[in-house]
Amino acid sequence: MKSHLIPRALTRLSKTGEKHIQSEIGGKATRVPDSWYDLKLVTQMGEKILSEIDSYGIDELRRGHLIWSAWDEQDSFPFPFDLKEGPNYRTILATDGPSLRLFFLSLLWRAGATKLEAFRHVKLTNSELEDLRLRVLSKNPGPAEEYPIVIHQLTRGAEHNRVPLIEEEEFVTVGGVPDGLKGTYVRFYFDGLIARIYLGSRSELPEWLPKIAIQDGKEFLVVVHSFELSRAKDNIVSVITDYIRRSSGDVRSVP
Repeated sequence: MKSHLIPRALTRLSKTGEKHIQSEIGGKATRVPDSWYDLKLVTQMGEKILSEIDSYGIDELRRGHLIWSAWDEQDSFPFPFDLKEGPNYRTILATDGPSLRLFFLSLLWRAGATKLEAFRHVKLTNSELEDLRLRVLSKNPGPAEEYPIVIHQLTRGAEHNRVPLIEEEEFVTVGGVPDGLKGTYVRFYFDGLIARIYLGSRSELPEWLPKIAIQDGKEFLVVVHSFELSRAKDNIVSVITDYIRRSSGDVRSVP
């Protein structure tokens, strides 16, 4: 079955069918007709399960105005936040927290299980993959603290997609002093939303982190960033700069 690794509804860049330009630093730019998918990942029954999970998850993202496609077209951001001095915060009560967590865990399983070269950065252990597979298959995300999911979102900017990455984070106290704890997470980006899914078995997490992550029946924190000051914008500029440098040797025309 053709199975999208991140739902097509969240990775569609064109309303009129133009191909995507796919590139990476040091890599060849190509035009592709669709976002990432795998023809060997699941059976027809498996794709049916993933589709149902995606539907519930996307409904929750739209309801919480967590993705650009849920906003009015003229909105740069649908809430009155001042982001000139840095990130701000909002809180959301998920209508269906377990379904939203299950959606993100299904993305994590897909990213780790696929053999697609673009997703090579997400390397999960066999035990992690089997644990996630069983959660997806049973449609039971399990305890929230085992895979805490922290959400960031951007004000509107250039539409693009990004492959998931595994990263590490060193935590600090309120005063900015390292507290000796480290977390390993898989970072997903799509439609103006960033999700950090922490791998609990690989991490030493501070007590406060699961409390701000997506929970069941409780509010969770969303960190709001200006696109103009974001890592996402810096990444796009870096890819464009690299492509122009390699193709023409002249970066003067880089925006």
